Amino acid sequence: MAKYKSRITNKYMGSGFEGYVASAKTTEGLELAKALQNTGERGMRIANAITDQKKDEAVDKIQSLYSSGKSMEAIQTEILAGKHPDLTGKYVEKTTQFHLGKVKAAETIKNIEANKNEYDFENNNLNTFYEKFLPNFNEADNSYTAGFASVFNTYKAEEAVKDAEVRSAFASKKKIEEGRVQLSIISDENLESDYINTWKALNIDVPNTDGGSTPNKLYTNKELQAVIIADVESIINTATTMEEIERAETILNLDMGIGKDGQKLGTLNDRKSTEVDALKAKLVTKKRAVLQNTRADEEYKKGKAVEAIWAEAFAPNDDGSPKNKIQLQEIQEKLKQFNDPQLVATFADFFNKNRTVNNDPAVSSQFMIDIVKGEFDSYDEMITEMLARGIPESELGTANIRWNQYTKGRDEGSQPIFTSNANYSDNVTKVLKAVEESFKPDASGLPNPNAKFATFIANNFIENEILDYEDRFEKENGRKPTNAERRVFIMDLGKYVIETYKSDNVPEPQSLIPFEEAKEKKEKEEFEKKEYETNTAKSIQTNIENVDNITQLVKQGVENFTPYESTIGDKINIFTDEEAEDRDRQINNLVNTILPQAFSGIELNDRFMKYLMDNNVDIDAILTPIAEAIGKDNNYVLQRLKILTSQGN
Repeated sequence: MAKYKSRITNKYMGSGFEGYVASAKTTEGLELAKALQNTGERGMRIANAITDQKKDEAVDKIQSLYSSGKSMEAIQTEILAGKHPDLTGKYVEKTTQFHLGKVKAAETIKNIEANKNEYDFENNNLNTFYEKFLPNFNEADNSYTAGFASVFNTYKAEEAVKDAEVRSAFASKKKIEEGRVQLSIISDENLESDYINTWKALNIDVPNTDGGSTPNKLYTNKELQAVIIADVESIINTATTMEEIERAETILNLDMGIGKDGQKLGTLNDRKSTEVDALKAKLVTKKRAVLQNTRADEEYKKGKAVEAIWAEAFAPNDDGSPKNKIQLQEIQEKLKQFNDPQLVATFADFFNKNRTVNNDPAVSSQFMIDIVKGEFDSYDEMITEMLARGIPESELGTANIRWNQYTKGRDEGSQPIFTSNANYSDNVTKVLKAVEESFKPDASGLPNPNAKFATFIANNFIENEILDYEDRFEKENGRKPTNAERRVFIMDLGKYVIETYKSDNVPEPQSLIPFEEAKEKKEKEEFEKKEYETNTAKSIQTNIENVDNITQLVKQGVENFTPYESTIGDKINIFTDEEAEDRDRQINNLVNTILPQAFSGIELNDRFMKYLMDNNVDIDAILTPIAEAIGKDNNYVLQRLKILTSQGN
């Protein structure tokens, strides 16, 4: 069979190429198609770039709106209302929703953090807690939900880790506390036998939470040690007696037995750890404090007992009589129980009638202030000093009040009320300044030496008065005075002190008596003055209304009056000096007789005269008839009245 021979050659058309019409490799149509394709790709790239730009602009726009203070809901509402056309359209809608979701997540996280104090991990969990803060996703766009989740899920995961840590720590703490309680109820007598066994029995088997067949232990080794540490620390924190301190020391030194590896565990006291070292240091500090308090309590009880014995010595018998010598000796015997010879000696010396007594009120005043300021460590020391200073027995009652005020303040950790209360301290400073200024410098301009001494006396007086007021007020009212009541008192007291020093102008005014006594005295004087003025005014008015009776009295007196008449010289009634003196004497006697009758019902004394002057009483109706009858003027009769009143007749 003959082979087929191709008739096609490599010759171009016109050169013998057979069976094929040769054409050009490109055409105008092909070139156009290719151009259109290239243009489309460039357009797509440009469109994508424009879309990305719009998305970025949308994100920036949303962020700007949110930063201005608008909530996600407000932004969403404005978009739907068409206020932001640049945030709509198929190109940016998904981006807008995604970013709005992220914004909402940020808002939600902020709200959760602000209300985190409401979360109770013991009775709730995070998922349940979050529910009231999460938005409604039922009608939300998928992009919105995705945006929210992209932010919130990260926060949620981090918080879940923290929550787990808190729950684990709480569970461990609760477990340790439960173990401590079981150990705490073991009696002191059974510590050696029961404590360690009870402690070891705490670590029971519990199911394996990992699904294995080997059970776990309830406590880790660290937690088991923490149980004993917690028990000892609880004892230290609440200890007030040496018995409690000894319990803590005993527990620390208990043999903890043999461990799983067969090694001796020794005692907790042998352990070298930060926790154990801190516990032992705390125990040493507390032991020192308890010892000090115990000694202080013993001294306090002794002081109260001694005070009661002294109070018994001063208490009157049933018939009101003071304790006699035999009774005092019996009471003295009670002091021997304290094994302190000085107590007995002081008691005997105090009731020695021959002891020196200092009645200077300044000495007693200073002694009382020394008591309150804590100058004496014990009651018997106070009595000893009272004896040394010669303070009268009558002042012991006040001394006891001051001692009680001091001990109460000492126990409460407070200073004397006249120091600690600003209402008192500020006003006392002002009063003392006024007292000092009442003593003017001498002629040379030098400070008055009495000024400082006066302020010293005044200060002691005021402080004692404050203490008396506080004690008296609490006894009468069952409470301490308020600051408003204190201000009223100190203002009144200060006015009284200042006026007293201005009036007397001596360092120790005799008129500076206790404030309550001074008030009572003043009230009594004012009452008596008012009563006197009322009665005197009535008597004077009665006498004026009965002036005819007074005139009659005068006439009768004159009729009985026969003066000497001189016959010497050319004129009658010219008297010798002796006769004139005798006549004046007779007239004076007459007036002295008539005046008490004229002022019937009134005691003629200085007080009456002062009343007349202070009230400008017009008594001419009484004086005139007397003056006319004896040939004198009213002033003469008034002067005789003044002489009579000065004599108290």
